[in-house]
Amino acid sequence: LVFDWDYVLFTDAHIEGISPFEVRSPLYKDNDTVRVARYHKLNSHLVLSEYDYSIWIDGNIQLKSHYFRELISDEIDIGTEILLRKHPDRSCTYQEILKCRELLKDDFGLMSKQLDRYRDEKLPEDAGLFETNVVLRSHKSERVIRFNEYWWNELSKGSRRDQLSCVYALRKAKLYPDTFPEHT
Repeated sequence: LVFDWDYVLFTDAHIEGISPFEVRSPLYKDNDTVRVARYHKLNSHLVLSEYDYSIWIDGNIQLKSHYFRELISDEIDIGTEILLRKHPDRSCTYQEILKCRELLKDDFGLMSKQLDRYRDEKLPEDAGLFETNVVLRSHKSERVIRFNEYWWNELSKGSRRDQLSCVYALRKAKLYPDTFPEHT
């Protein structure tokens, strides 16, 4: 489905004419291409500063319903700051690290150090967990901007797995996300 929105693709590949995307060069450079992609995902207020809102949709997500457009429009109309999807399988950052270890998603030592720090800072068990593959954010919200900054700071010095630092960054920013309905 293609909506009457602007579509932006950040890539260092020389691509032309891939409708409906506007192709832009990355604004962050690193040898780690995952961190380059995450920079653009986590810093929406910087990389898309000309917009009041943005929706990040991971490349593995396919929109199948026009209901999505209506839902997003409604959320913007009521002034939603951030909209995330609850994780369908886990409700805890500490559970997520075990799954990441099982699936070899990142360096387990690095992830463990990060989560040890979260324990030291009293991030509770079962504090929630979000899939971060679809994120609607207001770029005018100071809490969202703080969240983005905390989130990037955590990812830039810790695990590349953005789900591991999302709840921590939300709590630091005192930002309480709205969530997508279960069926979307």
